[in-house]
Amino acid sequence: FFGLNPFPYHVVTTCLLLGNTFLAYRFGLLLTGSELTAGLCSFLVAYHSELAQLVYMPSFIYDVLCFTFYFLALNYYLSLRRRGFRMGRRQMAAFVLLYIGALDSKEMAVTLPGVVLLYEAMWHAPARWSARSAAAWARTEAFPALAAGLVTLVFVLGKTFGAESLVRTEAYRPVFTWDRYLESTARFLNTLFYQPLDQGFFGSGRVLLAAALLLGIAWRTRQKLLFFLWCFIFLTPLPITFVPGRGGGSLYIPLVGWAVLL
Repeated sequence: FFGLNPFPYHVVTTCLLLGNTFLAYRFGLLLTGSELTAGLCSFLVAYHSELAQLVYMPSFIYDVLCFTFYFLALNYYLSLRRRGFRMGRRQMAAFVLLYIGALDSKEMAVTLPGVVLLYEAMWHAPARWSARSAAAWARTEAFPALAAGLVTLVFVLGKTFGAESLVRTEAYRPVFTWDRYLESTARFLNTLFYQPLDQGFFGSGRVLLAAALLLGIAWRTRQKLLFFLWCFIFLTPLPITFVPGRGGGSLYIPLVGWAVLL
């Protein structure tokens, strides 16, 4: 449908991107409580020329949709938790269905359970960790993240060992090495900060320096939010970090974490 007639594609994409800009605003507001911070975040996310494939290339509609469902699920979760509510059965079903929508759009969504679990561990952890308190925490505060994690496990197993697994092809086969991690992360940062991919500011050494600097700021200020965002910006790109040649519009979700952090 999109291939035969580009006009509907641009109409649909424009509407989704506008909605995603609001979702970025909402995410920033839920985390910081500051409308100014949220507004600046949405401004940075609204259009990034190095991620222009999201606007102009029909194949990136899946990245746009993944962002939509990802932050619909995450914002829904955060809105409940920030008001002190725990998820009931209906809320759990809505959260998991939104997450499945994100997974069905793009594999980038697999980090959502980790993000939610991280949030719970930082803001709603037991006062003292023990086997009993950890088990109680897993049955209550951490249960939505663990349930979404079970969905992720099924999804990853299907994608990895299924009859039509993309991992069988060279272009989608991950290589889990430290060198691949640094090379990919440098490429991601050069993309997000408008640097040339091959001779940009960020190399392996500066990636490590930037990570250490941001972590040091979080440690120095003792702000949970900075620790959370530090984890977010390095966790969310992991689905494409060890696969060769990824970047561009696939960095749509990590861009939001960097926008709030900045």
